[in-house]
Amino acid sequence: SQEVPAIGVASATSKKIQEYLLHKFGFYNVIDKDLGTFVEEGNDKETLIHETTGKYFDKFNIVPNVIIYVGDSENDMKAVKNLNESFGRKFDYKGIGVETGSSNRTDLYKNGADIVVANLKDIENLKKVKKYLRGLENVWCCRFRSMWNWL
Repeated sequence: SQEVPAIGVASATSKKIQEYLLHKFGFYNVIDKDLGTFVEEGNDKETLIHETTGKYFDKFNIVPNVIIYVGDSENDMKAVKNLNESFGRKFDYKGIGVETGSSNRTDLYKNGADIVVANLKDIENLKKVKKYLRGLENVWCCRFRSMWNWL
């Protein structure tokens, strides 16, 4: 949250369940509640992420140069790749892969991750992500799915 102007959530989980978990684990201390998109608003990852990007624009009236998508599966990273193919002239989607799901480092990179870390608990991993984010401009972050896996 120190490196990006806003953090949103694009989740294939229902809004009621996801908001309960985000509140319970204190994530709403850094996540902007207005920037949440849930399964009720779309049936695929690309739609959910792109809808969240639209909410960012509606709230701040700014188009970000870079949208960071943090995910822990091959499908999460494929969504980043697909979004760049569809909207690459307007937005630059970047993927941060996290090895807390069923996908390994190689699969995350192979499917579109720009950077991969083992988890977001370890300080060295957080430093690696922070360094990566500092190299980008006008960034905002969007997290998909099982956030509680990172606790």
